[in-house]
Amino acid sequence: MRGGVVNIYTPEQLKAMSVEEIHAAIDRDIYENAWERQEKENVAFKGKNRAVRMESALFLCPECKKIGTLKGDGDYIKCSCGFKREYTEYGVFEPSVPFKNIYEWDIWQRECLESGDFNRDDTLFTDSKITLSKIHEGHKSEKLTNGILTGSEESLSIGEYVFFYKDISSMSIIQTSILVFTHKDGYFELRADKKHYVNMRKYLFWYQNYVNGIKNSSQGEV
Repeated sequence: MRGGVVNIYTPEQLKAMSVEEIHAAIDRDIYENAWERQEKENVAFKGKNRAVRMESALFLCPECKKIGTLKGDGDYIKCSCGFKREYTEYGVFEPSVPFKNIYEWDIWQRECLESGDFNRDDTLFTDSKITLSKIHEGHKSEKLTNGILTGSEESLSIGEYVFFYKDISSMSIIQTSILVFTHKDGYFELRADKKHYVNMRKYLFWYQNYVNGIKNSSQGEV
């Protein structure tokens, strides 16, 4: 890693800029595509077990188009259908088809999730060994239940608790695999067992698609 000054703005420049222009400048200045840089610099990241926990980023198999069947094993990402790719020390897959890196794979899986182009059933997603907690003031955590987390088209459910997306005002991921969200007036956390690697990104992306679908529908009615 390396860092440095990207741009300097004087007080006069900032005063002359709108809030939107300042946000755009920040986005532009701190933007970095690590995959494009790696293509140019070709740096080797030596080590073992390069693909371990890769399933926390990748959730859709390009071969069978099933969700939740991928597993990082040593230097390989594998699917139960037999699909297998090596993740090399240069951050690329070998063989490099249909994707040469995680970036390309992630763009594809998110597009498939948005369009519905994947093998699915009514539940969409399920993951076991998940703990639901409610977070109170002072960051005090109250464990509510644990078991199987299910994501459907309209809601998340675990045990006796059901959270409809329409009642969720915000959702994000922290520390790779902890899903946090605000439901009505409560703040909740879904966390996988530490030894059980789970991809929470699919739940977040589905929720975002749901929200964007509502926004687009509302704009179309205006």
